[in-house]
Amino acid sequence: MNPSGLADGAGAFEAIFPASSNNTFDIRPQAVAGFLTAVCDFTPIFICNPYEGDPDHTLQEAAADPNLRRRQIEVRKVGNGAAAGPGNFGFLEPPQGVGNGAQALAETIATSKPKGCYGRKGVDTKTGQNAGPVQDAFNVRFGIRATGGGFNNPDYGPAANVRKGAKKTSGGAGQCPTMNQLTFGMAGNMGLPRDQSTPYMGGRMGDGNWPLDTYWSTNFGGIPQPTGWAGTKPTRYEVYKYEQSAGLVGHPSTGNEIGSPPNSCQAVITSIDRRLLYGAILNCNALEAEGNDLSGHSTGVPVEAFGSFFLTEPVQSAASDASVMMELVDISTGGQGTLDKFVRNEVQLYR
Repeated sequence: MNPSGLADGAGAFEAIFPASSNNTFDIRPQAVAGFLTAVCDFTPIFICNPYEGDPDHTLQEAAADPNLRRRQIEVRKVGNGAAAGPGNFGFLEPPQGVGNGAQALAETIATSKPKGCYGRKGVDTKTGQNAGPVQDAFNVRFGIRATGGGFNNPDYGPAANVRKGAKKTSGGAGQCPTMNQLTFGMAGNMGLPRDQSTPYMGGRMGDGNWPLDTYWSTNFGGIPQPTGWAGTKPTRYEVYKYEQSAGLVGHPSTGNEIGSPPNSCQAVITSIDRRLLYGAILNCNALEAEGNDLSGHSTGVPVEAFGSFFLTEPVQSAASDASVMMELVDISTGGQGTLDKFVRNEVQLYR
């Protein structure tokens, strides 16, 4: 029995120095909890922070400033001689039950319904190079059929807007095109173009100065641009979104390309934006200096932020170190809201 009359686990203690009118105070056990940011249903990819070590801007500043988000970033896969430094990407350990092979990993990148959760406190990188069919995994989002087969169910459908500056020049007319059946750069067809100068990140980050007027006149003729674009050039992602909101996706370019994916491909995915790639952003230089092997299997690697990136064009090469061209859109520590449906605040019991 507790002689103080208080609940078990609590008691009245006499103070050595006066603490109250009767020189006693209560001590009661407390459970202290906090919140741990995590993301669920997220692509198992990490991207090395392109602003790590930048003396002029942080990642947070870049996410908040459209003039910086407009810079196009060329991202390449970690491994095969590529260091895990700014502008590289690699893979996270996918959830149990997905499978361990390169094809299984590619499917988790290609699908519109990835599984598993990842916490900001620490993620695990996937061992091995996993070259695999990475090109196909990205390009199904553009209405491009996997060259070697696979990705053949509705979970791998394309975005609503897949304008990419390409025309199908071979293969059956009623067949969703593969990459090798498309011809890019033909007169009158133009996808979202690259920056005209790439002075940052060793030549792999542009200055954000991309030829909007040429792109617009090629694809939309005499249709006027929004008046708000006259003062500040929009990001490519903003233009892509405007094409959808203004009903311009089906408008033919001067070369007769439209943004709607072919009917012969899987049905359009509308539950999420398929042109956004989601990933954990890591400070790779610092992590490697601490002994982490980001091209192998490192566990509990801390995350700077989770981010969304806009895929500006299809992946042009099937090589394992092929470039993926993208724009930064948003980060989980404050941004445009594109990560809201993925972020969870999970209760963490500290004591």
